[in-house]
Amino acid sequence: MLESKVYFYIKKYLRLTGWNLLGGEPPDGSNDLKRIEIRDNGHLDKGSKGALKTDLLALKGQVLLLIEIKPEFDYSDVEKLNYIINERQKDLFAALLERCRLPKESFKYVIKCLGLNKFKKEQLPNDYVLIHLDNSLKVGILFGQEINSEILNYFKKEFIF
Repeated sequence: MLESKVYFYIKKYLRLTGWNLLGGEPPDGSNDLKRIEIRDNGHLDKGSKGALKTDLLALKGQVLLLIEIKPEFDYSDVEKLNYIINERQKDLFAALLERCRLPKESFKYVIKCLGLNKFKKEQLPNDYVLIHLDNSLKVGILFGQEINSEILNYFKKEFIF
């Protein structure tokens, strides 16, 4: 399945299940969502040098999802989201304040999420949520072992288009 199709249906699933899409960077580059660049505070020049973008940012209640979407598992997406959370979290919150007027206090949980068509269950990191879109356009949700049980209620576990 093409990345653009996975992106389209995961974005649609999130909207239909009550998530507010804050921003995104689709595979083809055009979107109805804001582009939220996580800029390096050490980079003072204009432009996007050192900036990071996630494929989707979604909010429901006080749960923020940082989502990377691919047709199949790619460990570089895990590394990217881990880097944002571990090394660039201040920059993330600065970008959300600037582009969405949402202060850091708006978020109780920041969850790393992968949106995939093909994967192996053992590839899911313990602190991630996986939104799986199969070839019949059925959405399923998997949770890593370290995901707080409170988060489970924010997702519709199965959804068919």
